Amino acid sequence: MKIRLQYAVSYLLVLCLAPFAFAILALAAIAIVLIDHYSPFFKQDRIGEDGWAFTAYKLQTRRPKLPHQEYRNPVHDAERDTRLGLWLQEHGIDELMQFINILKGDMTLVGPRALMESNYHDILAKNPGKEQYVGVWAYRRWTRKPAITGWHQIHSSGPGIIRLDNEYLQDTSWGRYFLILWRSLCVVPMGKTWVRRLAAWSPF
Repeated sequence: MKIRLQYAVSYLLVLCLAPFAFAILALAAIAIVLIDHYSPFFKQDRIGEDGWAFTAYKLQTRRPKLPHQEYRNPVHDAERDTRLGLWLQEHGIDELMQFINILKGDMTLVGPRALMESNYHDILAKNPGKEQYVGVWAYRRWTRKPAITGWHQIHSSGPGIIRLDNEYLQDTSWGRYFLILWRSLCVVPMGKTWVRRLAAWSPF
């Protein structure tokens, strides 16, 4: 009941914030076209509640992949980075496209990060002999809608996802919900780096 109520609150908040978010997205999209000269939008399959796939929408913050480049290759990703794209990522502007997913019912504001199927295979590969442990984590996170922000997102860009997801799933209180929302709002003016540093220093 509490989780469903949090979904409802998230939906109402997104309805209120949508005009401002889409105005920021429009400016960001124009800047991408004028400065970096590529299409500003892209979509990607992610795994949602109950393990069902859905299409997630985001701003394109990297140059389109060239024939010799592989997706999710750190060297090739760095080649595709732009100053503007890195700034948009740092301040969470690229995530605002996922307001569309919240309005469609695929996602919510606060919860586990929306992962691709390949992310689960990577996590399994990095935890040899822990298939059951990873499987329990995956099953637990699939009982929730994926989200734009969450306990993992405000603490880390990647490492520690299992531990941080488990911490969140053990405490989905309203206090933690609003703490995550507040820190996520701080990302826009301050950037993810500073917010994550403050989260690491905070006792909460």
